[in-house]
Amino acid sequence: MLSLECRKSARTEKRFAGEAMLLSDAKQGTTITIRKVVAGSALLTRLAELGIYEGGKVHVVKNDHGPIVLEVLGGRMAIGRGQAKKIEVSP
Repeated sequence: MLSLECRKSARTEKRFAGEAMLLSDAKQGTTITIRKVVAGSALLTRLAELGIYEGGKVHVVKNDHGPIVLEVLGGRMAIGRGQAKKIEVSP
């Protein structure tokens, strides 16, 4: 099993290579595509109702401290960092 530091390093390398990254790591002001959501059925349903589903596009309005503010389907919403870490995205 990889150590925590190795896993963080691998995630950082992916981010800079332009491949998949976590929503919590997405840069403010970018539009991204949802690639995968790793969550239970309740969270998957909630996110889908809000417009966050595999293949969907979202715009990152704010990602500095606290919740991440997204623009989805013409509206704005905020999700917590814990949820954002369960969502894999690509630029």
